Amino acid sequence: MPSEEHCEQPARGGGAGGPAPSLPEIVDRILAHRSDLSREAVIEMINERVRELEGLIDEDAAALLVAKELGVPLPQAVLPAGRGRLAIKDLVAGLQNVQILARVLKVWSRSPPDGRAMVRLLLGDATSTISAVAWGEKAEEIARLLKPGDCLLITRASVIRYRGELEVKVADNSEVKVVDDPTVPSLESLAERFGVNVHKFHLHEVVVGSGGATLYGVSDGAPSCAIVPGDLGAKLRPGDVLLIQDPRVVTSGAVKRFLLTKLSRIFTLGSSPIDRGGASFGVVDLLEGSEPTRSPLGIRGYHVAVVPSRAGGFLMVLGGLRESLSVLTFSEDAARMLATVKPCSIVEVRGAFATQHGLRLSPYFRLEVRGSGEEATRAETLHRPGSHVSARATIVSAAFRFKILSDGWPLVAAIINVDDGTGWARAITSFPGHVAHLLSADEEAIREGAATGILPATLSYVAEELRGLDVELRGYVSGDRVMAVESIRLLG
Repeated sequence: MPSEEHCEQPARGGGAGGPAPSLPEIVDRILAHRSDLSREAVIEMINERVRELEGLIDEDAAALLVAKELGVPLPQAVLPAGRGRLAIKDLVAGLQNVQILARVLKVWSRSPPDGRAMVRLLLGDATSTISAVAWGEKAEEIARLLKPGDCLLITRASVIRYRGELEVKVADNSEVKVVDDPTVPSLESLAERFGVNVHKFHLHEVVVGSGGATLYGVSDGAPSCAIVPGDLGAKLRPGDVLLIQDPRVVTSGAVKRFLLTKLSRIFTLGSSPIDRGGASFGVVDLLEGSEPTRSPLGIRGYHVAVVPSRAGGFLMVLGGLRESLSVLTFSEDAARMLATVKPCSIVEVRGAFATQHGLRLSPYFRLEVRGSGEEATRAETLHRPGSHVSARATIVSAAFRFKILSDGWPLVAAIINVDDGTGWARAITSFPGHVAHLLSADEEAIREGAATGILPATLSYVAEELRGLDVELRGYVSGDRVMAVESIRLLG
């Protein structure tokens, strides 16, 4: 970013540091660097530029543009006042009192330590892009007035070079107007043409979680979600048309994801009715046996467990009539919360999205516990999946997974395959009381074992000892025989 001192420096050349080079001087410099051209050819090129711009610039200005196009180095020159509108590709350092018609592609603003506001714009037209900067009251005026997508007419601006790049300086006496000019290409077409990282996003659903929000909508005609830290998401409403600036974009999977960082910004451009046919965001209801949608935003089902994943993170397991589903999360807070939810409770979690590897839970999610399910169909054997059961069975195999969280708390999950002679089930639980019963140890002893490093050996030993034991189980067995364990008791 330019310093205030830099932005206040006058451009060198006519009007500030000496007279601007005359037409003959510019032509002589061109000929000195381009011996392959004749004086007559250079003059004709200059006249052609005057004709192309329909007389908006004179021969001196046209000569500067020709020199730029030919790659001829020139001292910084200054155009006299009153010159016409220029395309961005025709701007050269040292021009003053220029008029620019362009579309706003990006907006950055900040207040430096001295309290003087600064705003920087990325402008684009059919020919190129350029940065524009303003300070002080002019910056505050622009920040209030503008948003990406606006078409601007800037007059009495100057062009400088900063850190090797051209930059438009918007001074206190410059005039900035929002105009409606269909000759300037749209924001979307300019962003695509010049590779600008901005994305329109039509908001369908908002899930507000702790510390941020997950937005669901349509961008570029495809289902998309945006993960937004802070409190901005809570202020947005379905139907809002947003412009997301400088996100990190992840395109793997069925849903495009925008991950916002400290450098990202969101602008509200307006609102429009939601077309539900473009992308159907919904909650996968495992209790009703509904099929997963292409663009889920949540899952409803019986809480089974939260299991440390071998690939990192944690798997939240939910059961239902036809099948169980696992949702990956990398949030320790989410894992700790889920581990203390009583198994077999009906839960609805919102803030999920689909990736090419399965469902993922956003760091900003909402969990609702809705009590226990109906038990009118409770069976006494494991032969019928998709029902509540209360059965006595034999443990065929057992395994444990664990992860010590950053606060030292050991999250332990038990995975037990049981068989009662009529059927089998895979009982999974991470409920602290269940794990303590299986390990014949209280929670404090388990935590001490984790702290001293003996927990892995203990879990391996107990897994072997559990094989062949009988157990009484109550819970819900999903259609794929994953069991949410409501209660468990070892026999003998």
